[in-house]
Amino acid sequence: MKELSEVEKLFVMEVLDTHGEYIMDLLSGSIEDLNLRITDELLNSLNYKVEQRGSDYVLSVIFLSYGRAIEIALFKSKRLRRETKAGKNEAKRLRRAQHKDTRFYAKNVYGSINRLLGRMSSEYGDAEIARLKGILENRMNP
Repeated sequence: MKELSEVEKLFVMEVLDTHGEYIMDLLSGSIEDLNLRITDELLNSLNYKVEQRGSDYVLSVIFLSYGRAIEIALFKSKRLRRETKAGKNEAKRLRRAQHKDTRFYAKNVYGSINRLLGRMSSEYGDAEIARLKGILENRMNP
């Protein structure tokens, strides 16, 4: 694998950082819109970090683990099988309460991957390279 130049490394770190901010906004908006707030613990636990692991750059999304359990509970196979079985009886299906859609993580994080890929491929132009070189020069000559 080709080693990235200092300019390319800075670009990747900046794009991942701004994408992390974007995901935090999406997640907090979804938690509020879906009314998943009982306390603000889940909302306050949202965080992200960009780090380098070997030659790769990683964007980590961090929040309390019960937040993911809330989302996964909606799609448990045992409950889905039970609902399918109950759905055969039309009267039961008409009276059954609808389950609340609690998906806040998957649709936001996986849905934003194309946005991240688009930014990585289209925003690395001559003007961006010149800006990043200026930042690197300022870091070396304070």
